[in-house]
Amino acid sequence: MPPQTVCSESYLVIGSYDNRQEADNLAYFKKTNFCRFLVSTILLTQNITKNNFIFVPNLNMNEEWTDEKLYAKYGLTQEEIDFIESMIRPMDLNAKEESEVKL
Repeated sequence: MPPQTVCSESYLVIGSYDNRQEADNLAYFKKTNFCRFLVSTILLTQNITKNNFIFVPNLNMNEEWTDEKLYAKYGLTQEEIDFIESMIRPMDLNAKEESEVKL
């Protein structure tokens, strides 16, 4: 959401940033297989709450996180990477969401 807006509990607020680049980096991070896998480990229904992000690390969003960088940062083995990749359906990380806010 753009600056100086509020939302109801219909939306999950998972970060607040001083600039658009950091917010975009968070959106990109949320689409990685790594992040989606961590959420899937605790997700029991299609209803997502902030508690479903308990295993997702709070990373510095000054940089863009990719699966490769995340796998290296957390020292995942090839077997672990293959497991994640087999469990999570690929997502086009470059596709813009229709609902993205235009500033």
